[in-house]
Amino acid sequence: MIDNLISLTGSRMRAFELLYVMDGAKHVIRQGYPKAALPQIQKFCDEQELMIEHSPHKMLVADTDLFSNKGLKVPLSHSETGLHMVYISQTPDAARLANMYEIQGKHRELGILLGYPPCCVDFFAEHQEELSSKDYNFLGLVLYHSKEGDYSFHTNITQREQDLSLLSHFPCNLACKQSHLLAQNHLQVITKHDPKYAKAISDALKGERKIDGKIFHFH
Repeated sequence: MIDNLISLTGSRMRAFELLYVMDGAKHVIRQGYPKAALPQIQKFCDEQELMIEHSPHKMLVADTDLFSNKGLKVPLSHSETGLHMVYISQTPDAARLANMYEIQGKHRELGILLGYPPCCVDFFAEHQEELSSKDYNFLGLVLYHSKEGDYSFHTNITQREQDLSLLSHFPCNLACKQSHLLAQNHLQVITKHDPKYAKAISDALKGERKIDGKIFHFH
């Protein structure tokens, strides 16, 4: 199933998120797709009886990098190619509410609805304006607020740009307990559907990472 979801979404992390919402581990998810991919995503949601809401905006992502942290929200009528944002859930109310929150700029409410820990939502809100004029790289900020040393592989977000993470959000720090529990729950869902794939992901997230002069050990 996971390989099929990766083929459908074009991304390992997006496939995981879709699996979480199908399994009931996530209430609603927010994802961006090229316009050409939308019919397949819509068809899949219809077949799985998932609700999908389409945003009236699209995101212009730097260098068309699907894992870039920085993007510019523009109307769908904008001439440049961008990612079309969709909200997917098992219930229509959740998808509609997520879409509405984003339209209204209610970022905290949206973050909570997406299942992110309140401490991480507040961390994002606190630094959003500061980083919006830069590269919007929350990874560097998370590592800055994390002491050098040992951490569980569950909260390892250092490989997001390689499409590898058990978290859909940036934790307030690598020791965030709520993020750890969330990642554990996500891994359990993956394990239920594909134990071998879950082990491969766990192994890939373990090890030593040296970033910005600091060494982090994930075990």
